[in-house]
Amino acid sequence: MRLLSLQSDLWDQYPGAYGSVRQEVAVLMGEAPLTPQNPLRRLDPEERDAERTAFDNLCENLSHQMSFYRALYPVLPYMVKLLGQKAGDFQWQLLIFSEIGLCLAADTPWEHESEKNVPAEILDSYREATQIFAQWAERFLKENRKKLRQEEIYERRRFCLGLYALLGDRREAFAMVMNRFETCYVQCKFCGYLDEDLELIDGKQRRKIQPVHF
Repeated sequence: MRLLSLQSDLWDQYPGAYGSVRQEVAVLMGEAPLTPQNPLRRLDPEERDAERTAFDNLCENLSHQMSFYRALYPVLPYMVKLLGQKAGDFQWQLLIFSEIGLCLAADTPWEHESEKNVPAEILDSYREATQIFAQWAERFLKENRKKLRQEEIYERRRFCLGLYALLGDRREAFAMVMNRFETCYVQCKFCGYLDEDLELIDGKQRRKIQPVHF
């Protein structure tokens, strides 16, 4: 797995939702000063330090509106390095697995057109980083079950979604994120009727739904 140099001009060819993410990666790697940054997540009332803001801004660039952005290709190997830097820091590792897992949930089969014209070295490193993330996430889960049970429900839910994208099915993780566990896609196999926003409030309604295997 190779890291794309932070001095490379290729960063501009792999933008996130708001443009190049080179600066955020440089901050997280300690190659840029920890200066105050403006948060992209405007509605978050919690105070963040410069490092955490850089990470939040990076993730917002990578998963805005659950779309896939080419920036994830060069960024993911750096996130493996960040995990190594945060070894032993439960909260940081929980955050990284949750957020990067959600970013990977957006890398669904219908997004693979974006792989065209990506240099083999970048694509191979991205795929290797994905495998490393999955291996480390599984180990993190096994070693921290008790701590994870003590987290708030919101944090546990995000971690489970990220974990599902890393170890399970990205398409299903993507659907869960988009529907927030409260709605689902329902299509009649006989007439083709499709409801993209069926609310699952009624328990009887939930029990009648049978999942379709693609």
